Amino acid sequence: MAYDNWLAVVKPDVRRALLTGEPATAAPVDDVLRDLLRHNLTTYLPEDLLVKVDRMSMAHALEVRSPLLDIDLLTYSLGLPASQHVRGRRGKVLLRKAVADLLPPEVLTRGKKGFGVPIGEWLRGDLSGWMQDQLTRSSRVTGYVDATALRALVDAHLARQRDYGSELWALLVLEAFLRREAVHRDRDKEPAL
Repeated sequence: MAYDNWLAVVKPDVRRALLTGEPATAAPVDDVLRDLLRHNLTTYLPEDLLVKVDRMSMAHALEVRSPLLDIDLLTYSLGLPASQHVRGRRGKVLLRKAVADLLPPEVLTRGKKGFGVPIGEWLRGDLSGWMQDQLTRSSRVTGYVDATALRALVDAHLARQRDYGSELWALLVLEAFLRREAVHRDRDKEPAL
């Protein structure tokens, strides 16, 4: 459950607000890191990250290597106890130690940087009116989530109280899907000539 929550676009607190009656569940306490690493290694890396790296590098005639995916290094790493991978909220413990004398402290202590798009800002800017139109005016999503909670989510995002860009984007995708399905359903109901 903790892993699902970590990967989730819509975080548990927002999900509970949007879905009436969803029970709160606690994340497991036991050490499941090794299984999570293996799961990531067999799904997220080959099906997402490595595909993107390969496509982008090939588009620019670059040959990219992933030295941390060396089979011997992976085998060794997966055999280590969790304390060598994570301490508190700090990850890559062993790797940081290994390169501590090679990198400046500000690089070693810097947080993770992803390749995400600024969807939150887009939904506050040029896409704001469209988002509000889709989610708060004649929205099909409100058949599945609480309309008042959804309006509060949109308002809090626009007021910069919190960035709900990912959650709102997921709801916009669901809204588009529901509208598309309604069109197909209506088309299927038309009598054949």
